[in-house]
Amino acid sequence: MPSTESQLLADAIARNAGLVVSLPSAGILRSYKSRFLGEDPQGFWVEAPSEEKPLIEELLRTGQPVGIAFRAGPNKVLFAVPVRQYNPAMQVNAETQSHALLFPIPTELKSIQRRTNYRVAITADNDLSARLWKLAEHTHLHDRPLPSQELKVELRDISLGGLGITLRSRAGGDPQVVPGQRVRIELKFGEATLLLDGRVRDAAGVADAAAGIRTGIAFKALDNQFEGRQKLAQLARVVGDLQRDEVKRVRRSAS
Repeated sequence: MPSTESQLLADAIARNAGLVVSLPSAGILRSYKSRFLGEDPQGFWVEAPSEEKPLIEELLRTGQPVGIAFRAGPNKVLFAVPVRQYNPAMQVNAETQSHALLFPIPTELKSIQRRTNYRVAITADNDLSARLWKLAEHTHLHDRPLPSQELKVELRDISLGGLGITLRSRAGGDPQVVPGQRVRIELKFGEATLLLDGRVRDAAGVADAAAGIRTGIAFKALDNQFEGRQKLAQLARVVGDLQRDEVKRVRRSAS
């Protein structure tokens, strides 16, 4: 077993990390949210779904592997191991008991790195522009912003998660923003306008003030209401169109 994946599992057990346990039953998997309860000389303990006692007892008899998956930073770790013991009243701490399953340490794990949002570089011929304003915490996104709160920015890239920008000063001084600053974002692509809420990420200072400050803007997560879904779909179209244009440019330069 690779040492990195072994360490990910050991760390997850030590911090009682959350996980998903998938119990096979009649050709399907029944998946439940769970957590690591701690290590054991024979492996490790996991919280068991209390309503699945008959199925768990069957898995103990047959030795059929159970699927376990947990997240560790940007990685998702998956493996399958048989149940070794079932304890319907494991003492987790002085006040708490839990249904628990004992599993052996797996001999094989699979680690998958979660895909990050694809970032598309913005070029001079892209039909995308952005305006940003500093926004107070209590201000509604659709309120008309004050001209004095507008930031002078240059777009570097865009993804479904945010923008890469360069901040420039309007009056010769440093741009007056701090990490975590809330901002109002107005994106224009062709005839479409998209209004988004966001936050300034950590800013990277530069030696030459005229070169500006490189930083990023994280879009506020869009909810599952109609407006949120509509904005996400519109944003996805913008990023998708820009990505296709980028691919065409790369192909032209390679030909």
